[in-house]
Formats: sequence, C-alpha cells, structure tokens
Amino acid sequence: MAGNSSLIYQNIIIYRAIMQVLYFGHYNNRFSDVIGLIPSQTKTLLELCFADLKIAQYCKNQNIKWTGYDLNSGFVRRAISHGFEATKTDIRAMDFFPKSDVIVIMGSLYHFHSKIDILFEKMLDSADLIFISEPVLNMAGSDGVLGFMAKKLTSVGNGNESFRFNKSTLTGLLDRLRLTLNFEYKVQKTGKDMLIVIKKI
Repeated sequence: MAGNSSLIYQNIIIYRAIMQVLYFGHYNNRFSDVIGLIPSQTKTLLELCFADLKIAQYCKNQNIKWTGYDLNSGFVRRAISHGFEATKTDIRAMDFFPKSDVIVIMGSLYHFHSKIDILFEKMLDSADLIFISEPVLNMAGSDGVLGFMAKKLTSVGNGNESFRFNKSTLTGLLDRLRLTLNFEYKVQKTGKDMLIVIKKI
C-alpha cells in the first residue's frame, strides 16, 4: 500500500462526503450497526484500517480502550489529535496484533485478499470476537466509467484495485477458513455491506 492514495483518503471531509455518496446517504448506518453489536462488558477494542473515528468516539464514551491502526498518515494524525491511541502502520507487516476483547475491520478486507488467511490468523490470535463490515455491492467491480472512477477514488496507494468481494465470494471465504481456523460466523445483516460476527471456538 505504498505510493499516492486517492483523493478520498487525503481529507476526512472529502472522505465522508464521497462515502455518503457511495452509501446513498446512509454512511453513518454502517457504524451504528457495528456499535450495536459491541458487548457491554467490552474493555478493549482494536480497529484495523479505522479511517473515521466514529467507533473510537463511541468507545471513549463507554470507557472502552480503543486502539486503531491505519496506513493513512492524515487519519492517524487526526486520531492522535483527538486523544486516541492510533498508530500508522501496514498491518500486513505486523507479526501479531495486541490482545483485545473485540476487533473491528470495516470496508477494508478486500485490500488483504491475497494474504487473507494470515490476516484472519492474526485477528483470531488477538480476539475472540471480530466484527467485519465489508462492501459486497460495489461500483468498483463494475465495468465502464463508473467502475473506473470508483477504483480511482478508493485506491489507498497500491494502484487501482479491481478486486472486491461479493456475497458469494465472502461467504465462500469464511466457509473455507472456519474449517481450519476454528471459528463460527453469523451474517448479521446484508445490504451494500455484509455485517459479519465471528466468534472463536
């Protein structure tokens, strides 16, 4: 994920505006859906590729220790300036993640599809409960001008990423991994994003 990121990742105001368009005005719903699943007894939460701080702010309000990792310098600086514990890092290069009650990863799983097994191993070593919110209806997966623009807008600096999950490929991945990594999963909600709850067995 080196190189120049697209416009959407360079400013939180631009990021939110474009995400509102991509989510047809329902961008905030994806956060409230995840927040509604966080157990009341949660003490620590790790958010991977956090971008926005809506989960972090909820954790602060609930006295949950939030830790965030993101490759984007601007997002990390913004988090730190708001008093949150955030680190700029490529999570693919990390040997392990810190122990946490809950891990959250939203809208970013597709970036790691080529090494997805390793990512899941690290997440399951870190936490017993994982929330994944991943787009499965994507303009970036379509042909033509809209698809081209969506790829351009959502590049994190690794060139235009054409791979995206859909319902079938994401559930197929989870069905394969659960057999070797010993977890169970539930699809909590499906729309533009698929919201998945993973519990370690």
